[in-house]
Amino acid sequence: MKKMKLFLLILSLSGFGFINAQNAQPEFSDIMTRAYTSLQDAESPQDLVNARNTMERISMKFTDQWLPVYYTSYVDIILSFVNENKETKLTYITEAKELAKKLNNYPDADKSEVSTLAGFALNAQVAADPENNGPALFGELIGAYKAAIAIDPSNPRPVYLLARFNRDMAKFMGQTSPEFCKELLKAKELYESRKDKPFYPSWGKEEVTRLLLECDKQ
Repeated sequence: MKKMKLFLLILSLSGFGFINAQNAQPEFSDIMTRAYTSLQDAESPQDLVNARNTMERISMKFTDQWLPVYYTSYVDIILSFVNENKETKLTYITEAKELAKKLNNYPDADKSEVSTLAGFALNAQVAADPENNGPALFGELIGAYKAAIAIDPSNPRPVYLLARFNRDMAKFMGQTSPEFCKELLKAKELYESRKDKPFYPSWGKEEVTRLLLECDKQ
């Protein structure tokens, strides 16, 4: 498996729902499908930058579509994890947060996914500087994930991301997270029962499966 694909799998940043996209606008469907393929085939940070810029161009062409904006923000978050330079990380995180906020202007945007994305951007900010950003952003981050769950209890992504964040914070503070595996199992069941619309986010299932294997070894 190619190095970048492995990295994306580890961070659960793969698995896009575009197989049944034939119901979308023909031109939009064709362009988005190529963009997804480009992102999935990424082998380097530069490939991810190219994919991110493609998504941004699509958002400018199809100004009534919220998903290109969503994925531009999403890839910004990915790039914040990939880059080692702190200033570059902050740039991507800032862009991701601004785009996530912009999604609130789209009346047809999935509010649960938007709130999850906002939480994920904050998650990236905490990961960049846990000692300082953890205490400052903890409440807002948890609130975003919980809001996403309240909006759509069937959405597995905020369940999974909240469980992972709680585990990571517990580890950082030298504590344990006894509910982690239980919440992962709940997320897995939600992934298995969920039927996503064309182009809607569907990422995270592979990482949940991987983490559950670790739970089985405990």
